[in-house]
Amino acid sequence: MAAWQLVLPSPAAADTVTVSVNGSTLGRTFEGVGAVFSNGMTRLLQDYPAAQRDDILDYLFKPGFGAALQHVKIEIGSDVNSSAGTEPSHTRSSTDFDVTRGAGLWLAQQAKLRNPAITLDALRWGTPAYVDTDAERYQYYKSFLDGAQSQYGLTFDYLGPERNENTVTADWASSGSARNFVVNTLRPGLDADGYANVKLTAADSNVSWFIADRVAADPSLKAALYSLNAHYKQDSTATATGLGMPLWDGEDLAPFRGDWVTGPLDTAQRIIKSYAVGRMTKYEMHPAVEAGYPNTPFNYKSILVAQHPWTGHYDVTNGLWATAHFTQFAKPGWRYVDSATNSDDRGGVMTVKDPGSGDWSMVLLNTSAVARTYQVALSGGITASTLHHWRSTETASFVQQSNVTVTGGSFTVTLPPHAISSLTTTTGQQKGIAAASNPAATDMTLPYTDDFAAYGTGKTPKYTSDQGGAFEIATDGTNKVLKQVITAATKPVDWKYRATPEPFTLLGSLDLRNYEVEVDGRLAGASGYLLLGGRVNHTAKSAEPADGYDLKVNADGSWALRVGSVGNTITSGTITGFTPTAWHTLKLRFNGTNIKAYADGVLLADVTHTSFASGQVELGSGYHEAMFDNLAIRSISGSPTSVTRYSDNDARLRYTGTWLDEDGNYDTFERSTTASRHAGDELTFSFNGSTASLVGTRDVDGGQADVYVDGVLSGTFDTYAAARQYRRAIYQIPALTAGDHTVRLVVKGTKQAASIDTLVRVDAVETIGGTGLKTPIGTTPARTVVHDTFDAYPDGTVGQGFRVLPDVQKLDWAEGSPCSVTPTPSATDKSFTCVDTSTTASVETSRDLPRTASGTVTLNFRFQQNNAGSWTRMFVGSGADDAIELYETGGTQGLAYLDGAGVYHSLGVIAANTWYDVKLVVDVTAKTFDAYLNGVLVLDNAGYTDPAVADLSVVRFRTGASTTTTLDIDYLSAEIG
Repeated sequence: MAAWQLVLPSPAAADTVTVSVNGSTLGRTFEGVGAVFSNGMTRLLQDYPAAQRDDILDYLFKPGFGAALQHVKIEIGSDVNSSAGTEPSHTRSSTDFDVTRGAGLWLAQQAKLRNPAITLDALRWGTPAYVDTDAERYQYYKSFLDGAQSQYGLTFDYLGPERNENTVTADWASSGSARNFVVNTLRPGLDADGYANVKLTAADSNVSWFIADRVAADPSLKAALYSLNAHYKQDSTATATGLGMPLWDGEDLAPFRGDWVTGPLDTAQRIIKSYAVGRMTKYEMHPAVEAGYPNTPFNYKSILVAQHPWTGHYDVTNGLWATAHFTQFAKPGWRYVDSATNSDDRGGVMTVKDPGSGDWSMVLLNTSAVARTYQVALSGGITASTLHHWRSTETASFVQQSNVTVTGGSFTVTLPPHAISSLTTTTGQQKGIAAASNPAATDMTLPYTDDFAAYGTGKTPKYTSDQGGAFEIATDGTNKVLKQVITAATKPVDWKYRATPEPFTLLGSLDLRNYEVEVDGRLAGASGYLLLGGRVNHTAKSAEPADGYDLKVNADGSWALRVGSVGNTITSGTITGFTPTAWHTLKLRFNGTNIKAYADGVLLADVTHTSFASGQVELGSGYHEAMFDNLAIRSISGSPTSVTRYSDNDARLRYTGTWLDEDGNYDTFERSTTASRHAGDELTFSFNGSTASLVGTRDVDGGQADVYVDGVLSGTFDTYAAARQYRRAIYQIPALTAGDHTVRLVVKGTKQAASIDTLVRVDAVETIGGTGLKTPIGTTPARTVVHDTFDAYPDGTVGQGFRVLPDVQKLDWAEGSPCSVTPTPSATDKSFTCVDTSTTASVETSRDLPRTASGTVTLNFRFQQNNAGSWTRMFVGSGADDAIELYETGGTQGLAYLDGAGVYHSLGVIAANTWYDVKLVVDVTAKTFDAYLNGVLVLDNAGYTDPAVADLSVVRFRTGASTTTTLDIDYLSAEIG
């Protein structure tokens, strides 16, 4: 091949950062890393077996053991659904008071028992219906503090004076309602009533730091507040930092599960950046624990998962140990060393010192795919001879390393790719080991019965998770029952970002399939309804009811068997002579695709339906009093009770063709979905069992697919729906003889007329009976995970924009505003076009790939530009690091590859306004690649530009800085395997 040379500095084998630790001038006071416990996400912890519950709480709060959280913020209950469930209010009227309701104060007490130094904070999301005036609002807060002290022995350190993420700047103006409540009522009242020690923090905004501007102009407001906080922001403003008040990141991300880099390391970087950039001294992650059911919003994000209270199983995530890198090495009251606390796009460093003892600690972070060396020099009273060293990587969490020797006031530490290290002069850190065993994550044992007699009045029964209303133990004559107690008159004021649905509570495993659920129920009056549900596996962040099947019986005896979150009626009728205030027995029976509904032993409905293959139990009503008793969940003789669910990215599922990794959200299982629109694409898996189901999403862009079982066509399904439907059984395989079977899904590339596309989305696979998925024989076939042609997008769609409707097939490119979809070269063959009109700056656009550290990645893209010699760059790399660099250099050199020695190698001449097809076949393990230009091999077994890059996760296109350029990208595809 032709080559020309231009000697440039060689790419660094490792990133090197110099850190000057000057302790002569210390920064702000470190106030801790803590967490928000709210939204029903702690509820199931209370039902765990005592031994496992204690271990979980130790992992969260015990100093020097696990996460060692230093700050706890709980929700002051109001009976609203503030995301994934309700927190009961301690007061529902001016005469009602029971502070023992809910999980928040119980959790705060458990935290305080394990760490008496932990700080406590409280904030409300909603407001009880009767609270209207400032005086009533003050009494609501005061009664909470009174009850916390008298019932739990807790003294709170901080209080948020307004609803979470609710206020705007006008509310804090000199005549604003929030400002006047704080200045004229709340602060004076707390001072007068013995709570002068309770500090106020505001404004819990997820919009901006407007509170800083208001405080700067209002001395009375400033005097009433201790600290200012914002949510999901690691930067602040000059006004905020200039006030001389503590600034907090009052709510930010807990680690997403599933990927070490975009989860725990991202959270670690946020913690560092919040001070390095924003001078925020406290970081509060949300949520720290997933102890709510995984079919509620905001799941798959935490440092500990506790969703099996019936067995006691829990999972400590690597995010917990990433958190320990801060909390086991830095104590509230220490001071930041500003000269050695910095953040950049590859990681950062945080240094804190105990001004009393002189001890100090440093957290080093490398989020990049190349090794990073920190060269550290000590001065200004910060000294050490040796430092204790702990490190976490993707494969090994919180491992103690050899001590680091300090020589002449300096030391060097090299972090491997994607790693975090903590160094300290202190001792006492440990990777705690639980005292009790951690049981297996087995399904809920049936039969399960509850007559509610064993609970105290006002308490919540085991395994229930209220999503609307409040289901509490009450008396009905001499009998104890479960009663829904929130009425239309006591319905609270909702949180800004979620409307609370009509009352329902969830109970039991999401894996239940073949079972019957029965309950007695009655209404307190002549209006309203009773509801019994089953196979619920999804709830939306909205006022919609649970997603599953339910039997709804109204006070007049009319009934409906319904499906889906909008309550689509399958069949309906009327019960003659129905007395609403009398006890009635409701029952649902699920066996395969057969569903039966009963009332008082009479069969109401016997239908075949396939929308939901598994899910848990639901009890519900309207906003009125309703009572339930004698709950029973029973298995069905001869039928397997539960499914085994596998995520769409399970390695035992074999995809061939163009299957795209769609960005998941909390509505999908494990926040992932795999999708194809191309005829002939296949998903194949083998399993041992008696049947299986394909779970996915139906939507306005849904297409069709065939399913073959053991080589025989089983059926065809269609994933179109007029509105998006998550976690649906898009195909349930008919009952099979127990044994080994093979399923093959083949995308048809067809659709019904109403659909706008042919997408088939797979979210999970469920097997029933037997041992489940089998490991396939042979190598995993290559799979196309990105295939962007832009043809289906309207002209002008920008990166992160949407195809036709919100949340439908997002254009998943990151870019500046000069890039958008254009009809180039034609209206039916579009491009993503970047227009660079500057002669001093560049325009960059990028496309993320699934992070890949081994095997083969094949990239294909087609491009043209309006002039030659513009030095357009085409990079393949990870994060901010580029493994392969291609440059459009102009002249006879044309498109060229830059090797690791700084030498350019020509791939071919590039002319203006001419399309070129580029193909790169990358051996990620060997860090080599082949390059093709217009189908011709032009580079063979070339090495990376930067061989230090450990994995690939992004493709970037960047225009040159010195010329104006129009760059068209006609398509990009990425194949893995």
